[in-house]
Amino acid sequence: MSPREAFLGLQEVVAARETVGRIAAESLAAYPPGIPNVLPGERLTAETLEYIQIALEQGGSLRGASDRRLQPCGGGALTSA
Repeated sequence: MSPREAFLGLQEVVAARETVGRIAAESLAAYPPGIPNVLPGERLTAETLEYIQIALEQGGSLRGASDRRLQPCGGGALTSA
């Protein structure tokens, strides 16, 4: 799926723990360093989500996500429907 299709297409909010294997509809960039880990249209992997979670636990932040903390309850990430 192209980044444009993922970003502008149908989307749904899914709990962060349920996003592995789904297509990202928004970019995710753990800060620091702030370089995108995932771009729209890319498949989310367990390794990438684990890296982001570790960055958040160590006081980092997340750029690009609707839910910048990827909270396990109530929050989540936008994925393509």
